[in-house]
Order: sequence, then C-alpha cells, then structure tokens
Amino acid sequence: MKVFTEYEKGYFDAEFKSAQRELETLVSIRGETNENFGEDSILVKRIRELEKFIKENNNPEFILSGL
Repeated sequence: MKVFTEYEKGYFDAEFKSAQRELETLVSIRGETNENFGEDSILVKRIRELEKFIKENNNPEFILSGL
C-alpha cells in the first residue's frame, strides 16, 4: 500500500500518464521504421524500462495521508 499526499498522488498520476504516452510514441517509432532494433539499442532499452514502470505501478493501492 502506498501512502501519498494529494500533491504526491497528482505527481505520480502525471508521471504514470507521461510514461504511457512515451511508450506509445516509442513503440510507434519502432514500428514505422525499417531499422531492426536489437535488444541492446537505446530505443528498446527505454521501451523495456517504461513497460516495467507501467507494469509495476498500474493500479497501485494507495491512501492519501492526512485523511
């Protein structure tokens, strides 16, 4: 269970949505290019980092502190 202040919850939500948008953009870029990106390419590494962040933080249980 994560404990957030209202500010922290808003910041987390924005960070999560930003990660989703970045992931969508990078996957689109990868799909539209003819280049074959290996697992060691910076693009694929960033996609994997974003996927991990989103998976680990999707629908977290939280409470707002001070309530």
